[in-house]
Amino acid sequence: QGVGRLMASCFLKLARDLGYKSSYFNLVFESNIESIRLWDSLGFQRVSTLKNCAELRGIEGLITAYGYSYDLTQLPQHFDPLALAKAQPLSRFRVDLWRKYSQLSPYLLPLVGFGAAFLFIRRV
Repeated sequence: QGVGRLMASCFLKLARDLGYKSSYFNLVFESNIESIRLWDSLGFQRVSTLKNCAELRGIEGLITAYGYSYDLTQLPQHFDPLALAKAQPLSRFRVDLWRKYSQLSPYLLPLVGFGAAFLFIRRV
């Protein structure tokens, strides 16, 4: 419900305030539509494509991944991550996705690091 957008927005400000000039997220899988929408909506540029780079459970064949970059020097000096996170209304798709995640949460392992959220499926 907007947690990823808030984390990504805070990451941008924190990284810039720590003196970093750019950021790069690799292996954003093409099947992760919400992640792709998030990075695109925040102004990240898709700078690389790794075709047929991974085999994921539940997806037949090899899958493509993208790399996203952000030029932190272009971030406004008075950037407000909370305002950016609130700017996007909650879509019906996100509500449905959150409900599905909540139902499956006993079987999922969330892993958070470096301002990005990844989800790994636990073997049962």
